[in-house]
Amino acid sequence: MFFALFGGLFYTLGLPGYGCLPCLFLGLLLFLYALEDKGPRQGFYTGFSFGMSHFFLLLWWLAPTINQYGRLPLPLTFPVVALLALYLSLYPALWACVYTYFLKKTPRIVLATLGGGLWGLTEWMRGTLFTGFPWGVLASSLHDFPLLIQLADLLSIYGISSLLFLSVLLIWGFIIHLRNKSWKESLYLFLGFWTVFLGAVYYGKVKMNEYDVPPDICAVAVQGAVPQSIKWDPGVMEETLNKYFSLTKEGCFERDCDNKTRLVVWPETAVTTYYQDDSVVQERLQEFSRENGVFLLFGSLSYEFSTPGSRPQYFNSAYLIGPNGDLLGRYDKRHLVPFGEYMPLGPFSELAKHYLPTAGDFDTGVRGAAIRATDGLTVGILICFESIFPGLARDAVNHGANILAVMTNDAWFGRTPAPYQHEAMSVFRAVETRRWVIRSANTGVSSIIAPDGTRIETTEIFVPAVITAKVGLLTDKSPYVRYGDYGFFLFVLLLCVPVLPFTACRQGLTL
Repeated sequence: MFFALFGGLFYTLGLPGYGCLPCLFLGLLLFLYALEDKGPRQGFYTGFSFGMSHFFLLLWWLAPTINQYGRLPLPLTFPVVALLALYLSLYPALWACVYTYFLKKTPRIVLATLGGGLWGLTEWMRGTLFTGFPWGVLASSLHDFPLLIQLADLLSIYGISSLLFLSVLLIWGFIIHLRNKSWKESLYLFLGFWTVFLGAVYYGKVKMNEYDVPPDICAVAVQGAVPQSIKWDPGVMEETLNKYFSLTKEGCFERDCDNKTRLVVWPETAVTTYYQDDSVVQERLQEFSRENGVFLLFGSLSYEFSTPGSRPQYFNSAYLIGPNGDLLGRYDKRHLVPFGEYMPLGPFSELAKHYLPTAGDFDTGVRGAAIRATDGLTVGILICFESIFPGLARDAVNHGANILAVMTNDAWFGRTPAPYQHEAMSVFRAVETRRWVIRSANTGVSSIIAPDGTRIETTEIFVPAVITAKVGLLTDKSPYVRYGDYGFFLFVLLLCVPVLPFTACRQGLTL
């Protein structure tokens, strides 16, 4: 268990927010070392230990966040984080149980393909079951290496995780056979690793040259850096609006943003009132859009009644105003944060609500995933938590989006690894959908990301900032957008199929 626990810690240090990539490989190798000579039951416990240390370090920032904004005493927040880590640890435990079942029966090169496929599959399950929580998946460690993640347009982020873990397993098998002086088998694994690596690099080089198209619009992401402690104070709303107006003008007119079409993205709930009811705010925003000739996308709360006299439904929304001041559309957040924006699980929620009195009571949006601005511009919108789910970005593009806007408020997380972990997922949304991503975060990280995953502009956290870029509007659909997870499932199947003959024959091969 010692090596599994330390493996989980080192593994986490290689993910965004920490960024020590060698630590990630060291952590995974320690984990695999801990699984040697284990049976399925011991493998399950070993994988669970790895998961607990990994997820607790990955998500520790939830404790001070819940303490500060959930009004839960700090000593009680760590058991909450531990409970979440306990659930998430079941996925690497399940992987380790299956891996150790085949450990003694399967050649290492076949075991590597099986393990790589199953790792991606367990991450997909984690990102899908029980509303999903695909935070900090293995592939996110490559967010700074766009050349290596281009296959995400075919396999999604989970396929990249499979390939990366396959590579680690090939390295581990190479080490094992080298230690045993099995030269022939070592050579197979060595060649297998380089085949995977060079194949990914070749695909990356081809794809990264395909999306250098002339710019169609000027995109502006505004970061107000409004402290969460005063964000909702009505007395500072005027100051907040003036700050956003000033930063927007700087981005549009002082930074060579000379295209006719300007798309400005403000963060989630940048307007801290019900826009639909506040005629003064409506007039100011519409006038600003007219005077400056911009499409203005901003976040605000909204509500509506399903039937007269019924309880109002509240939404976390985004509005788009055109250059003539007209309201072009509203988007309502569709994937809410459990225990943050809504309370799931029926009676259990009432108990949780007692300990989390500030948890929201929002409803799930049903409005379309994209807003059509002009004949040539349709904006797909992802609000905060939604940006970590590949399927939501895919849905937006299938609804006609030729650019993606991510609007978020990560001020809740403070100066922790969380804002960086969150932003890294937007890199993969760009590659999966082959769309520009304009990410506006209240306190950062804001970024403008090209369809090949290259960050064109990015910001520091907790400073007012504005970033701009001239971007192209692409219309072609990537294989992932067209076929969804089917490409990933087929890839996993191809990786797992080689183990079938050895399972059927029950041969104790040790190649």
